[in-house]
Amino acid sequence: MQQQRAQRHRKAIPNEWKAALRAQKRINQHLTHKDLTKWFEDTYNQPIDRASITRILSYKYAFIDDLEPHQLKDKRRRVEQWPELEKAVMDWIRLAETEAPISQEAIRYKAQQYWPPLHPNDPIPSFRNGWLFVFQTRNNIKNRKLHGEVASLSTDGADQMIKIRRLLASYPPHDIFNCDESGLFWELFPDRSLSTSALPGRNILFACNSDGSERIPLWIIGNTKKPRAFTQAHIEPHNLGIQWRSNGKAWMTSDIFKEWLLAFDAQMAGRNYTTIIYFPPDSTTKYQPLEQGIIQAWKALWKRAWVRFIIDEFDRGIDPLSTMTILRAVRWAVNMWEGVTSTTITNCFKKALHDETEAEFESALLIQDLQNSLQDLKLTNRVQDVMDIHQFLNPLDEQVNDTMMDIDNIV
Repeated sequence: MQQQRAQRHRKAIPNEWKAALRAQKRINQHLTHKDLTKWFEDTYNQPIDRASITRILSYKYAFIDDLEPHQLKDKRRRVEQWPELEKAVMDWIRLAETEAPISQEAIRYKAQQYWPPLHPNDPIPSFRNGWLFVFQTRNNIKNRKLHGEVASLSTDGADQMIKIRRLLASYPPHDIFNCDESGLFWELFPDRSLSTSALPGRNILFACNSDGSERIPLWIIGNTKKPRAFTQAHIEPHNLGIQWRSNGKAWMTSDIFKEWLLAFDAQMAGRNYTTIIYFPPDSTTKYQPLEQGIIQAWKALWKRAWVRFIIDEFDRGIDPLSTMTILRAVRWAVNMWEGVTSTTITNCFKKALHDETEAEFESALLIQDLQNSLQDLKLTNRVQDVMDIHQFLNPLDEQVNDTMMDIDNIV
């Protein structure tokens, strides 16, 4: 009788809590139902049974992962008529609005463009104003003028950075973080005569704070759910201190970034709340701290390890491409991320956010060391035409620069 009474008085679980539970399992895949029950009850001070955990984690509630914060609070949220289509259009909006202003006509056009692959046997709807109004209301999209905020950012980046710097001045250095992504061709052989077009690539998301005291674990995006090298070694990616995600193109998507952001916010628990600041479009190479030399230092360390590995394998009479694996590449990635010094990180934040030009002796030494390793490789007479240091360190295909065509491919 008491158990029945307790069941009757148990509160309904809000969508916000369900979303948090799903995110907790997604980020920490090793957690059992027992672990999740304890986390939920400790977090929300409300009991939950195993059946509820199973139901919330099921596909039935997958739609919650894509809801915006205001939608999670909306108890009477109208169900989308075409959820897959709306998700695709929203993904496009989130990616494209950093490149150009988005008009209502552009939204309608994208809906028509994405319809055939999703509904190949159905005629394309007209997507009249009624659909557009409901879509914008449901996704909290406000009308934007073509000469509005997005356009002004790209033409007035310096003024925007003044405002951003003023805002950042109110935060202590250890609470100011920057995140950015970079590509990595982990089997790029430093020989000009070889083609790099078919090389296996990975996308890596970096994040650290401005005094170098915290480096967020790397998120690595590949094109397979679990590489064979991990399976053969019986190793789970999270045991290496990384998060592994995948899609066909090994690209960063809005879903993966949203998941990363939720994980980051959870990691910042106890620091009030997370404020997100976007840099002015088309000016990230100038103002992005990670672009000022932090990622460059990491690449120099990683590629120096790769060149030394090549030389060692040649000395053993072994083809290095036959023994190099993605598992080794990931282990190097983690070690080299820790190898980037706090001084390098601090100097790059000062250069980007405060216009202070510190002498970058450490980065210069790393690049010189990599140059020396390439010269040692040349002396082995096993490489026909050793790459130039800049071509090897920063090949064009490793640069992440999403064009509007790339955005369509990502979506």
